[in-house]
Formats: sequence, C-alpha cells, structure tokens
Amino acid sequence: MDIRKKIEFTGFVLVLVLFLSGIQAVFAGTAEQSRQTEAQVIRKKFVTVPAAAFAPSTDGYTYFNDGHYLYVNAGFPAKFTAPVFVPHKAVLKSIALFYNDYNAGGDACVSLFVSPPLLDTTNLIRKVCTSGSSGNMEKAVKVMSITVADGKALYLMLEFNVSSVEVYAVKIGYK
Repeated sequence: MDIRKKIEFTGFVLVLVLFLSGIQAVFAGTAEQSRQTEAQVIRKKFVTVPAAAFAPSTDGYTYFNDGHYLYVNAGFPAKFTAPVFVPHKAVLKSIALFYNDYNAGGDACVSLFVSPPLLDTTNLIRKVCTSGSSGNMEKAVKVMSITVADGKALYLMLEFNVSSVEVYAVKIGYK
C-alpha cells in the first residue's frame, strides 16, 4: 500500500470513528434527557400558605397581620387557621415553618390537620414549632409520607404562646 492510500484509509477510519462517536453521543444525550424527565416527574412539589391566609379562630387577643407576617401582641394562647389545598391523593412529604423568634422562652407552633371537623385536634397529621431566639429568619421542618384520603380537606392551625415570634409562611411539600 502506498502512502497516499494509507492516508486516505486513515482519514476514512477517522471520519467513521467520529461519525459513530456522534451517534453514540446522540443516544447518550437522549438517555440523559429521559432520566432528567423522570427526575422532574418525581420531584417534590410545594404549596405555600402565607401569613395573610391565617384568620383568627377565637376572640380575645390582639394581633398584627399585614400579609407579610403575623404577630400576636396580647391574649395567649392565640390560635389562627388557614386552609391548605393540595391535589387529589397527594402524598404529603414535609411541612416547614418560616419565622423570626426573638425569645427563647416562648414559641409558636403550626399543626397540619385533616378535616372535618374544624379544630378537632384528634386529626393531627404533623406539628412543627419555632425554636431559638436569634431574631433572624429561620425555618423549622418535619418530614412525613402521608397520603391524603378522598374527600378530606387539610387546614393549618397556628398557635402563639408568646409575643416575640413573627410567622411569615408555612410550606408543605408533596408528591
């Protein structure tokens, strides 16, 4: 074989290798995209309940709720409720409370209930409370794996036992 044929043959082999590598990359890319799509489908979703959604459940206390945060001035314990809307047959995965706590001596707690009836504490799903006294935005999280039954509604009960806590939102994760 003369040198010219060797170069042509080597060039042909190189082109063939590059072509086959490109095909392999295309299939690998398709498989990777498929895995990403599956991961996106099973990724956790969230519903956020802002402070503005909470309404007082009883009389006898003074509070401040400008929509950004909820703060109780006097009359403890103070209770507030808010509805929670998740898709049919959702599997609840977590509950997170976003707050500022300025006093280690008292807390605020949020409880997730399944209803009816409203304010029936026997239907408690999960409860999460504030802790600390840093005055910085903090988050308390509890994990779970609970399927919401047909025809059941969810609601939150937020209870304050001190005036040094500002609650901003509750975030519920589900699949």
